[in-house]
Amino acid sequence: MSTSSKPSIVEQLFPQVLSQLPKESEGLPWPDSETPCEYGLHWDLSRRLAAHRKIVPYRDWKSTIDAILTASVPDLKPNFDRAGRQLEPAQHVKDWVEGGIRWSGLETLAFYKSPRHITLEPFPGQWGIFYLSEALEYLAYEFARECSSYTDPFETAYQFLRAHERFHFQADIQTLMFEAVLKRHLYIPLRKAMRRRPHDFVEEALANQKGYEWIRKKAKRLEDYVSDFMHLQPGAYARFKEDTLALQGEWAANVLDLLPPRCSPRQDVAHWIGLAPKHLLKTNMCPEWVVESAPLSQWVQNVVILPPVRSIVDDIQVQKVLGTKYVQLGPRWEKTKRYLIENPRSRGLNFKPWKEKSVYSARVGDKFRAHLRNIGDGAWVTIAIGGHTEMGHG
Repeated sequence: MSTSSKPSIVEQLFPQVLSQLPKESEGLPWPDSETPCEYGLHWDLSRRLAAHRKIVPYRDWKSTIDAILTASVPDLKPNFDRAGRQLEPAQHVKDWVEGGIRWSGLETLAFYKSPRHITLEPFPGQWGIFYLSEALEYLAYEFARECSSYTDPFETAYQFLRAHERFHFQADIQTLMFEAVLKRHLYIPLRKAMRRRPHDFVEEALANQKGYEWIRKKAKRLEDYVSDFMHLQPGAYARFKEDTLALQGEWAANVLDLLPPRCSPRQDVAHWIGLAPKHLLKTNMCPEWVVESAPLSQWVQNVVILPPVRSIVDDIQVQKVLGTKYVQLGPRWEKTKRYLIENPRSRGLNFKPWKEKSVYSARVGDKFRAHLRNIGDGAWVTIAIGGHTEMGHG
């Protein structure tokens, strides 16, 4: 329920609609084992935060942060110095965030819980958007380091994550409207079908697109940083720059027809997506919480720990392509290889796992990608190089 005692319109609407639907079918529209992912976050979030009951409304948490920063009160939080300045996040926090982003996407930092699951873990009796305090602090620090001119990096980090998670709330409302008209379940069957590959759901591309749009409008100087941050994420998360109408059409086909990712878009209803009733989307309709004192290690199910990169050799096919089709790309790729060996986590490389086991992808300039296979002991072989679309990156 919301932070107020009286249920909101949204909280009343969900049980009203869902009670009119037939019993949910146990059958899946398509096998959840189809094209299984080697990495990913399951839809069920309950186990990873079940032991952490301390949640506070976001505004209460932010007021505490503001008091520290303005009054320089010492010892209220361990990650601020005596002058109230935020300290650099510990290395283990960086590892969990940056590794989790590559593995699970933005849900490493925050997540949306539907009213449909209000009785379930985590936090039975509550629903809405949940931000992890360590993740907010990490992102605020990174934003402040990237651009010191923003006077409130915490608010910037919050609004960026909020734009993403609010789209999930909006999509939940819109799906509920479709369910009310069609008189059948859509939301839960789709998520059951995709529980092995949630990051392939195009809703994540649209949610990331909202976060990116907010940054471009309100924090323009962070655009390049956020773009790189988005491209580190797996599957559909990294598709945020694709055509909005095409993404909306794919979402409609996923939700209405329960079709798998990368299906043909429902162009006939694509224009309807995003048109949920405005009074249901008011700020106070979706509660927002901060999960305090919840170590990221208890939340992030898996992380990508990047293997060492000590040497990179191009296979014969790649050498051939660089000697004929992409001659101009050769010097840039050599420079990229040096960067990968120096620090594979460097911003801009977008070094992350690809679809095959032991295969990783790296960005080469603005328009090209390379795929590398890890053969062990820091040795890598480049197995493909080419344009974003050609390499399957959209």
